[in-house]
Amino acid sequence: MRGRWTRGHIQNHLGCFGFSGDDVQRRTSVLSGGERARVALALLTLRPANLLVLDEPTNDLDVESIEALEDGLEEYEGSVIVVSHDRAFLRELATRVWAFDGERIHDYGGTFVEWEQQRAEQTVRDRTSRAQESVANRTTRTEVRKAAAARREIQETRRSARRVAESLEQAVHAAEARIAELERALADPALYDGGADGAREAGRLSAELTKARRALDDTLVRWTEASDVLDAE
Repeated sequence: MRGRWTRGHIQNHLGCFGFSGDDVQRRTSVLSGGERARVALALLTLRPANLLVLDEPTNDLDVESIEALEDGLEEYEGSVIVVSHDRAFLRELATRVWAFDGERIHDYGGTFVEWEQQRAEQTVRDRTSRAQESVANRTTRTEVRKAAAARREIQETRRSARRVAESLEQAVHAAEARIAELERALADPALYDGGADGAREAGRLSAELTKARRALDDTLVRWTEASDVLDAE
């Protein structure tokens, strides 16, 4: 039927794609990118195909041409595979979405509008999940730092207790040595041969011995307490 088209039929057909008057006489070599796209679409509609593959069909088209393309594709009875970054165009026509994400492809059986909504909701969930994970990580790091600080404090307390215990142990040995020295001095018979001076010296040594024994008892108590702290840890 189209093989017997007259010039008038051809002009009417081109007129549907924005070519009117002398425009139909122009050669394709002088046409703009958008005009060439419209010619290609005009030729496509003449072919008895049930599948169209369109790669960025709205590039270089003005608003009126895009609207005409949308109307034509809506009336088209076959299937159309469209590769496009024109979201407004996809919202009007796409009834199934193959979305590329890096090296993966996601097949969504709904419209582009539904896919956008689902993706927006997923984005919110992902951001919420990342935020919660970040909070959890910060909490974990805080707990780790607190635990490390607690361990350092315990270690420092233990070192301090050990130093105190060692110091007290040395004090015990020194006190025991001084007591033994005082006892030997008091047990020396020569001390009592000195008359009044010997008696005074014996009294002084005896008082010092009493004081040294009390100091030893106090030091032993403190050393025992420090040792108990170390054993408990």
